Amino acid sequence: ITHRPAAARMLTNVGTALREVAMIVTRLEEAALRTCACAADLPQKTKSLQDFDLVLQSLADLATLIEAMGEPGANQATSDCGKWIAQMRLAWLRDLVGDAPEPVDHDRTQIAIF
Repeated sequence: ITHRPAAARMLTNVGTALREVAMIVTRLEEAALRTCACAADLPQKTKSLQDFDLVLQSLADLATLIEAMGEPGANQATSDCGKWIAQMRLAWLRDLVGDAPEPVDHDRTQIAIF
């Protein structure tokens, strides 16, 4: 039996924790959207949907990144990290995690709704 290093187990656990937080956010999204019942609430409901979607995509991307770093045989060398970061869906998050030199503008983040 091979034992994974503690750091690799921790990264996997962090990925799992991020996915658990995403499930909580999903429940919060459902509860928040139920409170927006009338047509006047539509702009706020749309913004809330976009915000929830952004949070859920961010959590999923971070969980996938952390889990990849914790995989057996994963090499945290710069080239591997760059490969993992490049697979993230959200450009602002890729820039933030990848330590891009340009400042990140969170207010104008483009959101991909699936």
